[in-house]
Amino acid sequence: MSAPVALLPGPGPSRRFEGWRRFLRSSGAALGLGIVAVIVLMALLAPVITPYPQHAGAFVDFANASKPPSAQHWLGTDVVGRDLLTRIIFGYRTSLLLVVVVLSIGIPVGVLLGLVAGYYGGWIEAVIMRVTDIFLALPPLALVLAVTSVLTPTLVNAMIAIGALWWTWHTRLVHGLVVGLKNEDFIEAARRAGASDAHLLFRELLPNVISTVAVKTTLDAAFVILLGSGLSFLGLGATPPTPDLGTMVSEGSKYLPSQWWESIFPGLAIVLISLGFNLLGDGLREYFDVDVQR
Repeated sequence: MSAPVALLPGPGPSRRFEGWRRFLRSSGAALGLGIVAVIVLMALLAPVITPYPQHAGAFVDFANASKPPSAQHWLGTDVVGRDLLTRIIFGYRTSLLLVVVVLSIGIPVGVLLGLVAGYYGGWIEAVIMRVTDIFLALPPLALVLAVTSVLTPTLVNAMIAIGALWWTWHTRLVHGLVVGLKNEDFIEAARRAGASDAHLLFRELLPNVISTVAVKTTLDAAFVILLGSGLSFLGLGATPPTPDLGTMVSEGSKYLPSQWWESIFPGLAIVLISLGFNLLGDGLREYFDVDVQR
């Protein structure tokens, strides 16, 4: 990982302006923000904007089964006659829910452990970081597959499995940042002024690592979506009739190449949302002027 850039307290207006200037000047960042904003808005308004909201559930219409793209069904229908556009938009809901739950579990745990390990050092650091290293040494997909194979394959269990893994990267990232910051002059000044350990951790160190964590969180969102879609593709994630992009790719792949739209369009939807988060993450990295391991 590249050396972290310390963000000292109290960046002035000129620094924020320069960050926004770099962000807005990047066409990729603007595109990523637009993609993510549109997808999130579509997911929130899915019952209102989709042409056939009832197709998000256990709906069957064999008279319209496996229809190619048309004026009635812009992206075609699946093998039981459900509108693919509707199910893809609702599938974005599933993917975004996975992102929110996994990162809500992984980030607070990882940040807290990284702060504690980096600040206190000694045996506390050794224990936390060796456990972290053990988890990091395991391939993410293999570990998640092991957990989900023991549990019942459901969306909730997939969230638990991925969330139990995600804290490790944030622990390693925050630990490296804190080790580089804890001996800075502003920390020493606060310590000499009688600041408690809690104050130093959460009022001095945390604000200086939060920007880097925010960038990594945005980049992580794309990885979580890909991992969740992979689990669903293997039958270990969301179960039918829940709309899920990975499940749609898996089911549609059985009918390639004749009914190509059933797997191609959900696959492109995964690529689009992953691209959006990656471009947005790169834009935020320019704004905060930090370097994060991809």
